[in-house]
Amino acid sequence: MDASGDGVRSSIRVGVAVLDERERHVFANGEYASLYGYDDPAELLDEPWRQCLPSSHHDCVADGLSAVECSGRWFGTVREFDNTDCGEREYQLTFVRSTTGETVVVVREGDRRRSHEDRLAALNEATQDLFATERTSVIAKTAIDVAKCVFDQPFVTLWLASEDTEDLVPVAGSDAARVLAGSEDLEMRPIPPDTLEMRTFESGERSLVRDYSSQPDRAFPDLPLSSVLLVPVGEYGLLGTSVPHAGDVGEETVELLTLLARNVGVALDRASKHRELERRNERLDQFTGVVSHDLRGPLSIISGNVELARETGDTSYLDNVDRAVERMDRLIDEVLTLAREGLAVGEPEQVSLVQTATRAWRSLPTGDATLVVDDDATVHADPERLQTVFENLFRNSVEHGRDDVTVTVEPTGDGFAVSDDGPGIPADERTSVFDRGFTTSEDGTGFGLAIVETVAEGHGWTVSVTESDAGGARFVFEDLDVRHGARRTVSEH
Repeated sequence: MDASGDGVRSSIRVGVAVLDERERHVFANGEYASLYGYDDPAELLDEPWRQCLPSSHHDCVADGLSAVECSGRWFGTVREFDNTDCGEREYQLTFVRSTTGETVVVVREGDRRRSHEDRLAALNEATQDLFATERTSVIAKTAIDVAKCVFDQPFVTLWLASEDTEDLVPVAGSDAARVLAGSEDLEMRPIPPDTLEMRTFESGERSLVRDYSSQPDRAFPDLPLSSVLLVPVGEYGLLGTSVPHAGDVGEETVELLTLLARNVGVALDRASKHRELERRNERLDQFTGVVSHDLRGPLSIISGNVELARETGDTSYLDNVDRAVERMDRLIDEVLTLAREGLAVGEPEQVSLVQTATRAWRSLPTGDATLVVDDDATVHADPERLQTVFENLFRNSVEHGRDDVTVTVEPTGDGFAVSDDGPGIPADERTSVFDRGFTTSEDGTGFGLAIVETVAEGHGWTVSVTESDAGGARFVFEDLDVRHGARRTVSEH
């Protein structure tokens, strides 16, 4: 898509600057510098506006700075003759007092009288760009550029839902929206729960608020906003645009931004499904590699020992066949778990560590090994997949430890840990144990701990390995919702 460096064909240029109490520039974006004939915005920093702007703009800027002292916002227009095309150029200037006491200046120059058909055509072209990428950041930036440069909305922000917080997190915004909250860090703000903005997202219905400052539950009570349009982006987030000066969001803009938000939602959905498809293909590729390579070893053992048994009549060779078959069965089962399920987890519920660990222990051949569960607690997890975690960790301890190894499960402040008194894992191997295919055992598949990490990631947990107090291995799971129960110790043999 052709553009002025933004990826969007634009008929409007939007310059943004911030003036301090001395009326000197403390921020300017590239478009603002270009509008006033500067190659680098840095040339404007700490310079008074009267020395940087043409005399034709002086009256408007002076009026704006004077008015913003009283009302906190002002809007004006400058028209000047353009010798290059013998026509008139129009600049619309918006002045807004930021939360830090500085003045935000937004200068818009270009054709704001584009036909509805032209804007729809530009939206259609931008939609092709939205669907051509799987990167969320590119989709978000394209949406902001269209709203700003095609639909003439300089104060626009896109928030998306996040698994890490209950807030809607800002992922892209125009320069004007960034500096409105303060020019020091240019950080956009998240949308917290129980606000007008969050309820609009949760409802799935757009909201046009014509008197934003009168809303008691607005997310940004300190921002000098007049009209605010909030449009949900499918199930992914919220697109918002605002008018800080006395004005309104026109009906045509409302409809166009609604179409844009809908297209952004579709693009994000396509990107999410494409990334999941790539992950599934990667897991299937790994499965194919295991089938074609790792299964050849057990198959060779089976073939050779069957032949020896036939030649000698010694059925003891079949014991090796049984072990090879067991290893193949485990290998196929574990790799299929990764290939089919990946990060997917079922509906989480409150699950007892004692009950789940005990159930997992009893499902395995543990011989003389001992399981100790110190204190019960419940965690928010998929019970079946949590049991899979315990099964793989217990099997790892039993296979690598002594016959009478002791395995301990204990809740921690924000998770739980599984420890043993076996030989432990060398420090230089601890970053590799979760790699698929990594094993130090001749009978190991190298997928058990990879499954543990995959299940943890699917729940949003983190897992790490260190040394236990007894010198063995200690797997620590963090970032869980833990509810500690009655103190008791459960032992299983």
